[in-house]
Amino acid sequence: MILRHILVKHEYEAQDIERKLDEAAAVNQTKIQKVAADKAVADEAAAEEKRLDTRDHSFDPPPNKNGPGTKARKAAAAAALAADSPAVETFSELAKKFSSCSSREVGGSLGDLTGKMNRLDAAFREAAEKLSPGERTGPVRTQFGFHIIFRER
Repeated sequence: MILRHILVKHEYEAQDIERKLDEAAAVNQTKIQKVAADKAVADEAAAEEKRLDTRDHSFDPPPNKNGPGTKARKAAAAAALAADSPAVETFSELAKKFSSCSSREVGGSLGDLTGKMNRLDAAFREAAEKLSPGERTGPVRTQFGFHIIFRER
């Protein structure tokens, strides 16, 4: 299990960071939806073009890598790959900016904690173990302050 976290002293600070993470996720979701819509339009156009094209293609040269619809296909593929990474990048940026933990230097990364979870504060561990990859907690209170925990993998 690979975790990142942001540690702050006050709950209101954690809530503010949580709001920023929610806003970034909404922006990212809007971008993904736009790319998906663009891909759907490109796919419909390609299907219609193929349906209307009745000529024999057996002597055609190989398809152009930069031909029609390629940009939309590449954008859709990039969006699929990037669906999770903006969350990691945004969380990492906010950890570097706001966290009071020394892990802020590495974007809040605590590294791979597989088999090492028992070393963590009980409240932190309990919250982290409930997360699926790509999910984050709300503010979790420990003896050190308030954490927002993100499970990378």
